[in-house]
Amino acid sequence: MSATAQIGVTTLIGAERAETIFSRFKAKHPDVALEYREGAVEELHSMFKHRQADLIIVPHDADFELDPDILRLPLMLEQLFFIPRFSERSRWEAMECVTVSDIAAEAFALLPDNCGLTRTTRHLFHSQGHAINAYEHRATGYQSMLDFVDASLCSVTLPESKIRDYTGTVIPIVDNGRPVAIEYVVFGQASNLPRKKFTELWDCLLESKLTVTRPSPCSTTPAFSGIKSATN
Repeated sequence: MSATAQIGVTTLIGAERAETIFSRFKAKHPDVALEYREGAVEELHSMFKHRQADLIIVPHDADFELDPDILRLPLMLEQLFFIPRFSERSRWEAMECVTVSDIAAEAFALLPDNCGLTRTTRHLFHSQGHAINAYEHRATGYQSMLDFVDASLCSVTLPESKIRDYTGTVIPIVDNGRPVAIEYVVFGQASNLPRKKFTELWDCLLESKLTVTRPSPCSTTPAFSGIKSATN
């Protein structure tokens, strides 16, 4: 390999999905190794600021301050879903979609705020005039959140990639009839890669911007809110 790109990703993205995101670049530049590091959002921000990463992919955070010469690209959207506790499924299963106001009285399992999901969920509720009702115990991971649901302890909100194999009730969250989604952003700077290779890497990202969202039956209008109303 002639060069190595250091890429930091939140666990919401994960190394496996990062491989898909960068597949176009890998096909064009097999001489460049891509090394992925999964970490907490704050850890990734620190890596980037200390020039230990060429790229990081994290949920949008308006509070993350950047130097003006840092590159920024809104990369993809991923729709958020409401998963009600097992004992309450019959109450929700006929719903095609829900708003934050519909679910605000529910208790929700939250993660330690490492990956960005808890911060995103709190921001979503706050933006709609609600404080999230957090379940008394924290979940330890995405599967743990679903275990809480199946044990009828509480409900959860999760992005599509974390519920693909889940067979229980999942309901799209919408805002004004439009799907609500996490917006992932990639930040870039040539820290480890030579400038020419970094430019080629960034150009490939521009060519392969993604939208990961499941169309909502409540929405026929394309839209874009950290949180976005996702484009169908």
